[in-house]
Amino acid sequence: DFKRASTLLDSSMGDLTWFIAISRNEGEGGGMPPIASSEPLLGYCWNQIMLLYRGNEDDQEEAVNSLNGFAKDTERFMNIMMEEEAVQPLLKVLQEGTPNAREIAARTLGYIARDETTVNQMVACGLAPVFVKVLTNAPMKVQVAVAWAMAQVLDVAMAQVLDVDPEEQDQFLERLQSLFLQHLAVRPLVALLGESLDE
Repeated sequence: DFKRASTLLDSSMGDLTWFIAISRNEGEGGGMPPIASSEPLLGYCWNQIMLLYRGNEDDQEEAVNSLNGFAKDTERFMNIMMEEEAVQPLLKVLQEGTPNAREIAARTLGYIARDETTVNQMVACGLAPVFVKVLTNAPMKVQVAVAWAMAQVLDVAMAQVLDVDPEEQDQFLERLQSLFLQHLAVRPLVALLGESLDE
């Protein structure tokens, strides 16, 4: 009916206005989007993603902490994070944030690597080269978090192997190995292991 369509249109315009305002860096932080009144988790996720992209270091650290807590405990929120493309800003923070924010971003990425679909999305976002880059030049606690997250990703990927037809398993394993090997992931992992043993 017309009244309902008009209400939905007004609501969408409010969300669009919010998005344009934060894209132009207008206002303080942008606040919560209007959609938060009817879809609180979605609105909250949008706001946290906005802070990852646009916030200062404190904002980013607070946002990544929030996303981490929800991703760890709430399946629905993890799904919203994937639908709203939270992986890219998490990878951005993993590369550019404070050491604490980088560590939490890595752990968040590990938590959301729960199934084949999410892992495939993460890989498509450039997860492997970012992980390898961080493994070679980040503080030790960040490297350890990335190694853990990489193990979560590979664990999900290996579980897929069990579901693949035996004739296709060799091809699948080859593709899985090349995912991290082509980005030279083994050397920094071995170096990290060596440093851990020395300590």
